[in-house]
Amino acid sequence: MVNGVLVLDKPKGLTSAQVVQRIKNKFHFHKVGHGGTLDPLATGVLPICINQATKISSWLLGADKVYEGVFLLGVETDTQDVLGKVVATYPEIASGVTEVEVCAAMAKFQGPLQQVPPMYSAIKKGGKPLYRYARANQEVEREPRQIHIFDFKFLGKVGNEVEFRVHCSKGTYVRTLCSDVGKELKSGACVKELKRVRTGNCELSQAIALEALSLENLTKLPHWKTIAEIRPLC
Repeated sequence: MVNGVLVLDKPKGLTSAQVVQRIKNKFHFHKVGHGGTLDPLATGVLPICINQATKISSWLLGADKVYEGVFLLGVETDTQDVLGKVVATYPEIASGVTEVEVCAAMAKFQGPLQQVPPMYSAIKKGGKPLYRYARANQEVEREPRQIHIFDFKFLGKVGNEVEFRVHCSKGTYVRTLCSDVGKELKSGACVKELKRVRTGNCELSQAIALEALSLENLTKLPHWKTIAEIRPLC
C-alpha cells in the first residue's frame, strides 16, 4: 500500500477538495486528504496525504506557511479577492498611495495578531460553514483568532498592484491580511494573485503539477515524502 505525502502544485481554479477527489478517482486510493486548504484563486504547495499519511494531516495543518502574491489597492470585494463581488471602490485614494505608505501599513501587521476570519471561509458557526451564511447574504459574528505574522515583506508596486511575501502561522487568512492593509490605507484592497511557496518542509521547488502526475512518477523524488520526513519538521 502506498503511504506518504505528495507535494502538489495546485492549479488555479480548483478547490482543494476537488484536487483531492481527482487524485482519489485517478489512482483509486483508499484514503486521500490534504494538509491545508488553498482558495480556488490560489496556486502552489498543497500537500496531499495518501492512505496512512492522512493520520498526519494535522501536523501539516499546524505548520507555518509562506505565500507570495499581489494585492490590488482601491477595490474591496465580498470574498476579499478578485473573484468576489465588488462592494466598494476607492480609485482616487488608491492612486495617491505611495510605496512608503504601503510599507508602513504592512509593518503594522507583523508579530502576534488577532484576526477576524472572513465570511467566505469554511470555519463553522452553529454547525454550518461561514460561506453558507455569506452566500445567503447573512453576516454573522466571528470571534477573532490568534495568529502570528513572522514576516510580511513588500516586494514592489506597479500602479495599484502591490507584490508581497508573507511568512505566517497556521490559521492565517492572507486575503484578510491584505484587506486589513487596505483598510489601514483607507483605499481598500483585495488579493489578485496568491501562491503558496512553503508548508512546513514542503517546498514549491519540490512540487509536481496535477496534470503531470502518473502512477509511474507518483512516489518519485522530490515531490514524494515519507511520513517520517514530514513528522519531525511540522
